[in-house]
Amino acid sequence: MLGSLVAWVALAGGLNYENAGASARRVVEDLARASGTRMEAVADFERDIVAVRWRDKPLEAIRAELAERLAGEWEREGEILRLVRSRDALRKEAEAERETLQRLFQEELRKQGGFADLDRKPNEAEYATLEQTLRALAVAEPRDIEWSQRIRQVARRGPVDRLLLRILALLGPRIVGDVPVAEGRVYALAPNARQLKLPDAVRKDVDACLEEWRLWHRVAGTATPSGSYIPTDPRYLPEPPTRVTPWLVAMRFESGAGFSFDLLLADDQGVVTARADFHFSLPQKEYWSVRPTEPLPTGKTPLAIGDEAKRMGRLFALGNTESPLRQEPTLRSKVLEPEVHDPLAATAGVALLAAAHALDRDLFAVMPDGLAEILPVWSKADPPTAEAVFAAAEGVACQVETTDTQLVVRPRMPQLARSQRASRSALGALLRGLDKSGRIEPVALAEYAQKSGTMLTDPLVKMCANALATGAGGAVAVWDWPALAVLGAVQDRSWATGNAQIEVPIGGSEFLRDRVDHLFVRSVRRYQDAGFRDELTRLPCLSYPQRLGADTLLSIRASAEAGVLAGYDGLPYAYPHGEYLIPEMIAKKGTTEEMFYGWTTFRLGGVLNVGLNLGAAWRKPGTFGSQLQVFQGDFRQPQMAWDDLPADRMREWEKQAAAMRKSMDDALASRKSPPPPQG
Repeated sequence: MLGSLVAWVALAGGLNYENAGASARRVVEDLARASGTRMEAVADFERDIVAVRWRDKPLEAIRAELAERLAGEWEREGEILRLVRSRDALRKEAEAERETLQRLFQEELRKQGGFADLDRKPNEAEYATLEQTLRALAVAEPRDIEWSQRIRQVARRGPVDRLLLRILALLGPRIVGDVPVAEGRVYALAPNARQLKLPDAVRKDVDACLEEWRLWHRVAGTATPSGSYIPTDPRYLPEPPTRVTPWLVAMRFESGAGFSFDLLLADDQGVVTARADFHFSLPQKEYWSVRPTEPLPTGKTPLAIGDEAKRMGRLFALGNTESPLRQEPTLRSKVLEPEVHDPLAATAGVALLAAAHALDRDLFAVMPDGLAEILPVWSKADPPTAEAVFAAAEGVACQVETTDTQLVVRPRMPQLARSQRASRSALGALLRGLDKSGRIEPVALAEYAQKSGTMLTDPLVKMCANALATGAGGAVAVWDWPALAVLGAVQDRSWATGNAQIEVPIGGSEFLRDRVDHLFVRSVRRYQDAGFRDELTRLPCLSYPQRLGADTLLSIRASAEAGVLAGYDGLPYAYPHGEYLIPEMIAKKGTTEEMFYGWTTFRLGGVLNVGLNLGAAWRKPGTFGSQLQVFQGDFRQPQMAWDDLPADRMREWEKQAAAMRKSMDDALASRKSPPPPQG
C-alpha cells in the first residue's frame, strides 16, 4: 500500500528518482504520525527507499538514517524491557516479603495455639486465674482505667477469639499475603462466598461457638464476690439470631508491619452479635527518635520540632477544628524566623515535618493531595537539619549528610516562593485574619490566590483550602468527600454526597430518638514523649442549635464550622486509600466518662462499614461485643488483587515489546538489495 502510494506521489508530483525518496519519507512519516503504527511504517519506508532507487545515498547511509529514526523506538523498547525487569524484581521482593510475613504470622499463631482449638477446656490453673479475674471484675469500679483491659483479659479466652484463631490458622497466611499496605479487605466466610471458603470443620462450630459465647459472657458479666451468679439483664443480652454469617475484616497499617483482624458474627441485617479481634505487628525501624542527641557542629543544627511546631503542622498540613494561632497569637512569630528569606515556605516544611513526626508516619503519607513536590526527598535515617529546610525553601541546593549516604537536596518549590514574593500584601492580610480570629476567611484566600497567579498550583492555597475543608474555619469545602453511610438504622439510606455539602442523617434509629442530647465532644489524640494519649474534650459552647431527632439532618459543613465533627485532632483519619470520620455525642444518662455513643465510618476497598458503639456495652462486662454494626456495600463482589492492574499493563507492554522486536526482525529479513542502475 505504501509502495503504491509513494509511486502515486512521485508520478503526480512529477518527481524524479532523486527527490522521490524524500517525498516518500514525508508521506510515510505523515502516515505513521496519523496511524500510530510507526514500526510497520518505518519498515515499509526502508523498502520504499530502496524501490525508488535513492541513488544519492549509499545503502550504509540509508541504514544509518534508519537507525537514527529507530533510536526513539529502541529507547522506548529499552524502557519497556527495564519495566519488565523491574516487574520481576518487584515480584520477587513481594514474594519474599509475603513469605516472611506468613512465617512470622504462623509463629505468632503457634504462641496462641493453645486457644485455637474450640474443644479445648481451661485447665485448673486457668480456671483459678479466671475465677480470680472474675472476682476482681465484680468489685471493680467502672471508672477504673483498667476496666476495659480486664474485660479483654477474660474475653481473650472466649470462644469467639478461639474461633478467630482457628480461622486464622487455616486462612491467615493467605490473607496476610493478599492485603496491601494501608488497605483492608472484608471477607464473607459464607458457604457461597466467592472470596474465601470457610472450612467445613470451622463452619459447623459457628453456631455452637455463638451459644458458648453467650454463656461465657453471661457468666463473666454476672460474677459476684461470693462466687454465685445472677441472671443478666435481658436488655444487655440480645437473643441469638437464627442465622449468623461470619465476616472477617483484615486491615494492614500504613507502616506495613501491623495487621488487625476482626471476626464479626452478624445476622442478615448486619447486626453483629459477637466479635473478636487479633492484632499482629512486626518490629519496626525507628526513623524519628525523641531521645536527646549530642549537639552537632555548626551548619548541622538538628531540626527542633516542639509542641508549637506540631500544632502548626496540624494546622497547615492536616487542618484542625480549632486554630492554634487563636490560642496563641504569637505562635507564628516564633516559628517564622526573620532570617529566612521566604519564611512561610520554611514554615510549611517545618509544619509537614512536624506532622509526620507527631503522627509517626512517612512524610508523604501526611501530605494533602497534590503537595508531593513541596519538599525535597531526603533520607529518613536521620532527622533533617534546619539548614536543609531553609536552604530548600530559599531555592538553594544543599547537602544533607546521613549516616550512610550524602544526598543533594534540590529546590522543589519555586512556585511557592514566586507567589509569596508577588503577593506579600494579600498574604499578610490572610495571616493577620488568621491571627485575629483564628479563621481562614474564604474571601482573603480567594484574593491571595488571584494575586499569586498560581491558583491551582500554589501549595499555600492548597494547604489553606484543605484546612478550610477539614474545619479550620469558614464554610469552604474543596474536597470531594466520599459517600458516608447512614449513622442509624439499616433501613435508613437517605444520604447524599457532594463537594459543597453532605447531609448525614443523625438519629435515624430507635436508639437515638430520646437519648441524644445536643452536647458534643471532640476526641483528641495528643502526642507525648511516651506516645499517644486519647482525650475527650467537652465543647458545650459549640452545641448544635436544635435538638437531634429521628429526621434531623446534620450537615458536615455546618458541623465543621461548629466543631462538631471529630476525629484525631478534629479531622478525618488520614488513610492514604481510605476515609475515616468519627462524630461522637454524649448520652443524656450517665456522665461523659461513663457513657457515650460513637459512630465510626471507614472504607475498606469497595466496602463501607459503619459501626455504632453503644455506651452501655463499653462499661458492662455482660454486653462486651454487643455492638451494632451497619454494613453498606456489596460483599458478593470479589476483591481485586493488589497487582491485577499493574500486571495487565505489564502484559500489554510485553506484547508491545514483542511486536516491536518481530517487526524489526521482519524488516531486516525482508530487506532487498537495490536493483542495478538503469542507464
